[in-house]
Amino acid sequence: MRGTRPGIVGPGGPIAITSAELAERIDDAEYRRLLQQHGELDGQLAQIAAESRSWLAAHARPGIWLQRIEVEGIQGQNVQLSGRISLIGWTLASALENAHAVVAMAATVGPEVDRRVAELWEHRPDAAWALDRLAAAGAEHLIAHVGATLCQEHEPEGISVLPPLSPGCAGWRIEDLPTIFSAVASAHPDLGVALTEEGALRPKASVVAMYGLTRAETAWEADPAVRSCRHCHLQHCDYRRTAR
Repeated sequence: MRGTRPGIVGPGGPIAITSAELAERIDDAEYRRLLQQHGELDGQLAQIAAESRSWLAAHARPGIWLQRIEVEGIQGQNVQLSGRISLIGWTLASALENAHAVVAMAATVGPEVDRRVAELWEHRPDAAWALDRLAAAGAEHLIAHVGATLCQEHEPEGISVLPPLSPGCAGWRIEDLPTIFSAVASAHPDLGVALTEEGALRPKASVVAMYGLTRAETAWEADPAVRSCRHCHLQHCDYRRTAR
């Protein structure tokens, strides 16, 4: 299925990435980190890593589903979104202080990876581990890909896309994961990501994140696009305006 683009939607137009594009764009340094390797890969591990990337390019089916939600108000640590969605957290409330809307995202590298990893564990556990870690790096890249694309789409409107936030990370409580996941799922009956009763995402290489949208300017920096770029943690973005 190389180069296929499954049903991927986003506000303002499609946000798509093919399996080949995803495999090519996964950051080498991030992949090495997830493999617990501090230097360049060599020998058998380098070969296995290359095989994993080739397999991902040919067989994965990444999917991205987005839902825009208006911010109705923030009081203390309580963030109220349209549709009676309530989120709680001081860090979250601070990050969205000037946001007028958010874009919630669920994304996955695809279920094919889980099946292939299970097959490999039977006779090639080293290859299974390498593919699993590559898919994890791929899921992180989907967050960067969506953020960069949203920046490109909203820049002409004078809207800045704030750094992505995920439940359970950076001070946002994990208890809000079902809430934000349901907001995406309710808008997309074809959603290719599931949330188990235990709170795990399936397929395994899946992510849930949220991006704030703002028109605000501050006294210390007039350009909101530059402001959000400076505080964004995405390592590789074609639309970065300034260094962190």
